[in-house]
Amino acid sequence: MQSAIHEKFRLKISESEANLRKIDEEAAGQIATGTWTRKQVLGHLIDSCLNNHQRFVRASLQESYEGPSYEQEGWVKMHGYAGMPWATLVDHWASHNRLLTDVVALVPQEKYDVVCKVGADDTAGFNGRLSRSHGPSPWTTDQRLTG
Repeated sequence: MQSAIHEKFRLKISESEANLRKIDEEAAGQIATGTWTRKQVLGHLIDSCLNNHQRFVRASLQESYEGPSYEQEGWVKMHGYAGMPWATLVDHWASHNRLLTDVVALVPQEKYDVVCKVGADDTAGFNGRLSRSHGPSPWTTDQRLTG
């Protein structure tokens, strides 16, 4: 990833983190989208980051990547995000996204076309998965949680 793009991601993560820290514990426990609380939505974004982290590393080290889909309802329930302190969730979200951004910055350009298959039907090149999975996360976080 080019240095300017890397810095842009890190800046958006910092901006989003600051906005997330403005949400108090009571508001974090309220329904944000559908049936999930803000805590569960942020937990889901943490899970997505963690899943993408291992996908991106594996895709960078192999000729192709094939792995399971993300069972979001189960993951969110198993982690118990609804009962965690909001500040802890924000800490996890920010640190995991910074790490993922740093990992992506180290992916060699020649690996951008590696095929990444996630689940039964979801196939994309690494570059496509990167733009769909990692890129939007800091931008959509504020809208999904504060909007």
